[in-house]
Amino acid sequence: MKNLFLIGILAFLIGCGSENDPKEQAVLAPLAHINIAASDTFQQSFLQLMEGYYTLSDHFSAGSETAIEDAAKAFKMLVDSLPIESLQADTSLMFTARSYTEGISAELEGLLGEKGLDKKRMALQMISDQLYELIRTVQYNGSVIYHFYCTQAIDDQGAYWLGKLSAGKNPYLPAESAECAELKDSIDYRNSKYFIK
Repeated sequence: MKNLFLIGILAFLIGCGSENDPKEQAVLAPLAHINIAASDTFQQSFLQLMEGYYTLSDHFSAGSETAIEDAAKAFKMLVDSLPIESLQADTSLMFTARSYTEGISAELEGLLGEKGLDKKRMALQMISDQLYELIRTVQYNGSVIYHFYCTQAIDDQGAYWLGKLSAGKNPYLPAESAECAELKDSIDYRNSKYFIK
């Protein structure tokens, strides 16, 4: 009887502890095994968002600051207008997704304020990292996305970026693209049994 009483108290305490701030719960939201339904509007918007990112990355590879800034402005508009609310998912996942879009938008704002390609590339690194997590959070299933790494990028600190082809151009060290572009991962939710179409 005493054991049942202790189990009851423990269950009550766990239940009370689960009503944490949604911000705290968002960090704990699993990235796999979540059923997510996305509208056609969301899918189309995310496709445009990825194309905007690829355009930005390509301009870094070409090294034109003016083109980079134009692409960053266009990409920021796509990020800011991504219809997270059209996802049919739990609130913690949607909060997590929204926090990534806000982070990407802030980094793009920072990129636009920076002078010189080196500082702009540091912002691209942060944008790429957050976009990778956003893709995994919403489990975008419109295409395969390739995740690359270069050990020599950002003064040998190393940096990641995303590409739509399995052989990608390095936006950090364009002249050494072939030598420093290690494919680390591919994100492919197209046949995911956890994604509701």
